[in-house]
Amino acid sequence: MTALNQFWDNLHSQDNGQWLTGSRIQNILDLYRISRDQLENKNVLEIGIGRLFITEWLSQVASTLYACDISLVALEKAKRFTPHVYPTQDIKKIPAVDLALCHLVFVHCTDDECHRMLSNLNLAPGGKLYCQFSCLKTPDAIEHASDHARRALTQDGPHFFRTPTTVENMIEASGLIITNRIELDPGAFLGWHGQYWLCLECQKNKGNLT
Repeated sequence: MTALNQFWDNLHSQDNGQWLTGSRIQNILDLYRISRDQLENKNVLEIGIGRLFITEWLSQVASTLYACDISLVALEKAKRFTPHVYPTQDIKKIPAVDLALCHLVFVHCTDDECHRMLSNLNLAPGGKLYCQFSCLKTPDAIEHASDHARRALTQDGPHFFRTPTTVENMIEASGLIITNRIELDPGAFLGWHGQYWLCLECQKNKGNLT
């Protein structure tokens, strides 16, 4: 087990409310402009299951729900709602899905990890990925954060902030295209306002369809 796996296992064992944000389904539907019809009776993948609030709801709506996470502790919890659980390193083994959701995950992943997950994502024809990246409002935004916020962002665990151009290149290199984008100010993180969210709807690039 790597140090990163252990880090997330510990947080899931503690049900840590700071790192495991516990997004609510209505917030996600509103943010990405997803309708219930897009999820109902569809094959759905949730990448990064947090505190399982969304997992529980999706299990009641989707035809088949796949749960994917770096933490085996999290996946063990997810078995309450779906038998289809996969560690992130096995994402390529997940059957084709109509919709994949990856919210508040890539901010904690290196570029290589992001690319591996994106390029191994199995979307069905017409399938969509909804994902979020964190960007800085200014290049030196973290330097102007409070000591508490800066420590959480740089020492307590992995945070990766990207430019929109970096994100666009990563999406393209993974064989996907961006079909819609939303920029959102999520509010303060421990009193720090230096980030914004780039929320994307993506599909397979037609040149990569099989």
